[in-house]
Amino acid sequence: MKINKDLLRKLVKECMQDMGMVASNFAPAVEPAKPPMMGGAAPDPDGYEGRMAKSNLFKMAEYSMQLHNMIQDEQNLEPWVQEKIAVAASMMDSVAHYMQYEKVRGPQQNVMPVQVTTIGE
Repeated sequence: MKINKDLLRKLVKECMQDMGMVASNFAPAVEPAKPPMMGGAAPDPDGYEGRMAKSNLFKMAEYSMQLHNMIQDEQNLEPWVQEKIAVAASMMDSVAHYMQYEKVRGPQQNVMPVQVTTIGE
């Protein structure tokens, strides 16, 4: 037998009444409000993007510290290694600036279309 929320609520309420406990204010739980999406992004039905991003950021922070401790100031690195580190830093910089801007600006609302005209028309 599958127990859904309503059946579970009913069973708990009955048990509380059997034990002489007041179950009159046993109201259904309210789903927590989800934070607004940044940049007008469509919400994911799973709702785990933030957790996934934080997990990836945690790994990146660990690897960054390991690499930081491995590399000596006077050490020569292969060009491809330098490039990978530079690209990763640039990508992180872009994401950080985007997130900072979205935090200040807030969710985009009622964007007005821009009419573009060609010179000479």
